[in-house]
Amino acid sequence: MCETAEPFGEERETNIFLRIRKKMPSLSVSHRIIAELILNKCSEVVKMSSHDIARELKISPSTIVRFAVEIGYSGFREMMSDLQSTVFNYSQAPMQKLRDSIRENEPLETILQKVVEQGVENLELRKFTPLNDTFMKVVRFMIDAEKIYLIGARSSYCVVQYGGFYLSTIAKNISYFSSSSETRYEQLNELTEKDIVFAVSFHRYFKDTVDATAFAKKKHAFVVGITDSILSPIANYCDELLLVPSTASFSSYIPSIALMEALVLAFTQAKSAEAKKVLDERMVLLLENNVYAEMEYKRAKKERRGTDM
Repeated sequence: MCETAEPFGEERETNIFLRIRKKMPSLSVSHRIIAELILNKCSEVVKMSSHDIARELKISPSTIVRFAVEIGYSGFREMMSDLQSTVFNYSQAPMQKLRDSIRENEPLETILQKVVEQGVENLELRKFTPLNDTFMKVVRFMIDAEKIYLIGARSSYCVVQYGGFYLSTIAKNISYFSSSSETRYEQLNELTEKDIVFAVSFHRYFKDTVDATAFAKKKHAFVVGITDSILSPIANYCDELLLVPSTASFSSYIPSIALMEALVLAFTQAKSAEAKKVLDERMVLLLENNVYAEMEYKRAKKERRGTDM
């Protein structure tokens, strides 16, 4: 699978990979296999002619030209030009971003300000607005789902744990675990079409997460990918993608945490009565078992007495 960063703004609207994914449901069988070849082996396809692709897929070159027109290009040459420039520009992005963030003479005193400023830039509303329709569709499925699962691994697991912890405080049908867990397949084996799975994966796309996402899709669950690129390997197995924008010069999880907070808040609002009941039950349990520090325990106990009067 190609590993490239996702373009943003107006450029995203003309990106070849987004064009393909938008058209995928309506493509013919022969056009679909061309689309899958481009999505899965773009770094190889950029070096191929229409005749090379035709031989690879055992189809006619004219079929490939018709595919290019189908997804909005004037012909094969224009499609390949777009593919080549996209792959060249964005395949370099992840490593280049990390390299560019290393500055030997940068004073350490400026680091905090730099991170905060880039965090604010990452959270600009215009970058998230295009996600809103998909976000609402996902939230509606969450509300009706029998079970909600969150999976991810390595650095991506911080997003899974954050969202899973807060969702589990307001609902009883939440499961979250590392996609590298030895029991991941046992935990996903009972999935049905009434369940939703959030797969969280960022560059460099941990293989265990990709495999677990594919497994969830085979179980017919509604799969949502939280990732950084339409070329992410989990994208092929997702019903919806929540692409998280990040323009920081380093690996930043601020946008993905913000997205997860929005999912938690929307779910909580929709489940208000049920959420309050679960929260009250858990608060009593935690207080009775002296989970909190003494000061917090006394304050909460005093508040409880006030509401009981």
